[in-house]
Amino acid sequence: MMMPTVHAAVDRLVLEGTVRLSWKGQALRSRVGPYRIGRGTGED
Repeated sequence: MMMPTVHAAVDRLVLEGTVRLSWKGQALRSRVGPYRIGRGTGED
């Protein structure tokens, strides 16, 4: 039940550049399928 809230937060943080998404070492532009969350540059 909390996943929509989590997804919205991840999307916001990606847009801010606070976090970045990747899967198997490849950068992802958006939250699709499985993904890892890492620190962003904060410059995007």
